[in-house]
Amino acid sequence: MFLEKVIIKPISYLKTTRFVFLKIVLNVYFSWRKSILFIVVQLRLKNILRFLSVFKLLKIINAKKGSKPHLHFYFRYLEHELQEVISFDVYYEFANDLINSLLDKHREAAHYDKKRPFSCVYGVILSGCVQKQLAIPNVSCGYLVFLHHLKEKHLDYNNIDSLQKKQNDILKWIKQSVDKIRKEHCTDKIKILRHSKVALKIKWKGLEYHIVVAWTFSKRQYCEFHYIQNNVHVYPFSPDQLQTAANDLIDEEAIHERHIKSVDTISKPWKRFLERNMYASLSLLRVHQMRESTDRNTQLAILFLKAWQHIAMKDRQNLSNNALEFVCICLFHQLKKMRQQTNTPVFTLDIIRQFFEIMKQCSIVMTGTKNTILQINTGDRQDQHERKQGSFSTYNYNMKGRAANGNLNTVFIRYQNGGREKVRKKSPY
Repeated sequence: MFLEKVIIKPISYLKTTRFVFLKIVLNVYFSWRKSILFIVVQLRLKNILRFLSVFKLLKIINAKKGSKPHLHFYFRYLEHELQEVISFDVYYEFANDLINSLLDKHREAAHYDKKRPFSCVYGVILSGCVQKQLAIPNVSCGYLVFLHHLKEKHLDYNNIDSLQKKQNDILKWIKQSVDKIRKEHCTDKIKILRHSKVALKIKWKGLEYHIVVAWTFSKRQYCEFHYIQNNVHVYPFSPDQLQTAANDLIDEEAIHERHIKSVDTISKPWKRFLERNMYASLSLLRVHQMRESTDRNTQLAILFLKAWQHIAMKDRQNLSNNALEFVCICLFHQLKKMRQQTNTPVFTLDIIRQFFEIMKQCSIVMTGTKNTILQINTGDRQDQHERKQGSFSTYNYNMKGRAANGNLNTVFIRYQNGGREKVRKKSPY
């Protein structure tokens, strides 16, 4: 059963400094018998001819509504336009500028402070949706993880408090340094947005970055400062580089999990600290999982829905980026499984329509202040016990090795009236 009526409000977001504006206005009307797609895309305010060519394309689509080839042609066109707008280079450029500024501050402090917290930091990675290639410019937040080395034999359960303090001091020093730089430059393009003992969110030259600190049990050469070249620290990983990193991280993951299990009986706060450190330290592993699990159509659907959610659902109940990505991947595998016999491809529009079907289900069953758990079955598992127990951890661990083959099991999303959703997940790195 289709959505009876969905109106997606104007999606508009600023391009990078090289571009002017992209506005997408998408009105989708569904009835129980047919679906008609009306799309108006306004691109580059100065390019009127291109703007008119989009309307010509829309006439073709509306004249042949329901024709898969024409819809496919449109989304290829939309994909081309989005790819022109969505550039991740600026995130890496500004992140390297931020890191170089911090390293300069660190060198300046060397003359009067011999015990600088930042001295033990050997490298950094830019992970998250930017590295996943699922970022919306000027909307998404870069995820920077500063790394320090800790040999496993030095992880003593009696000194976990001192490890926490060490990471807190590093983060505090980064915050103070960013604040000094802001005052020196007298600019509102650099500011502290949020901070706590474990995380820092800043704006750097107009882009937002989420900053955390984590240790690694081995020094990762590909994460070291100046690894690519002088003053270049973070960079987009190629598929081969990401695969190599993932192979290393899978081995290190077992070490993290063993210590988390051991400390579980000692202290719950310590366990949460070790889990938080593991998620940040192994964040590239999650990037690898997501890149392996998303094809071009799924990627476009995720980008489109992120932009839609940012505008249409701003200040209202919505999904986190991670939950949105997981749902789209699961919907892709669900649709792919349903079409195995006909060998029909899964288009971007199919994923988007299915996404709104899911949202409709939630709106129907959600009443009052009760929580609603939405279940999406996508795998082939027949074990009823596993389906009953089907926690988010089952989904995550399947993602590690078999998501690309479509053997995903179950996703649970918890919606709550009056606030953001809470997703039960065990390893969101």
